[in-house]
Amino acid sequence: MNRFIRMLKAAVYEPLIWAIARVVGVRHTRDSLADVLAETQAGRAVLLDVRERSEWDRGHVLGAIFVPLSFLRERQSVAVWKKQIPTDRPVYIHCGAGGRSLIAASILAAHLYDARALKPGFDALVQAGFPAAS
Repeated sequence: MNRFIRMLKAAVYEPLIWAIARVVGVRHTRDSLADVLAETQAGRAVLLDVRERSEWDRGHVLGAIFVPLSFLRERQSVAVWKKQIPTDRPVYIHCGAGGRSLIAASILAAHLYDARALKPGFDALVQAGFPAAS
């Protein structure tokens, strides 16, 4: 039964979030990775990694906040992740390739965050000079 519910969520929920993102105007940010790096290192913005635990464990950006998209999507977890993700500065969101960051940005935007989805994924961030841990 749980597998069926997960498949139903993937078939219905994610396309719905994508549609909402389009309607409310959530798009990938045009901010350069150099600007994102400078803003996060200066503490004027935060970097949110929405990949899943196995991806995070294989490598992640030092200083990034880890909240998997699967956790962001759970209604009962909203109070928990709101304590982890600051509301007083922009939140740059990254994943593996840019798709999940859009979904996460639409969720955060609905909670009044300045959410900025990154199209480049983890590997591109590391190539752009973001410090990584493995």
